[in-house]
This record gives sequence, C-alpha cells and structure tokens, in this order.
Amino acid sequence: MDAEKAVQSVSFRLFDRYIRNNEHFKTVIAYILNNPVKAGLAESPQEWPWSYCLLFEVEKDV
Repeated sequence: MDAEKAVQSVSFRLFDRYIRNNEHFKTVIAYILNNPVKAGLAESPQEWPWSYCLLFEVEKDV
C-alpha cells in the first residue's frame, strides 16, 4: 500500500465531532483520558505518563 492510499484509509476512519454543550465536552474528555486504562496500559488516567488529566476534573466511569 502506498503512502497516499494509507492516508486515505486512515482518513475514512477519523471524523470530527461537534461538541454540543459543556456536558458533552466533559464526556468526550473522560473518554479520551480513559483510553489508556481501557487498553490496559495504565491503572488510572493519572498513571498514564502522557496524560493531561490533571488539568481537568473528570468524573469516574463516564
């Protein structure tokens, strides 16, 4: 697969998301911060070395 086709392949799986309100924003941030936890790379978002979770107050299990 050449580079152009690889980029096109990835671009079909990515999409923008319109943030509807503050509650939706919090939900999206919680989802992003919990990705390393769901992947088994960290026990909590705070333990992930590249996390910016300390900048946000995020409710657990969102």
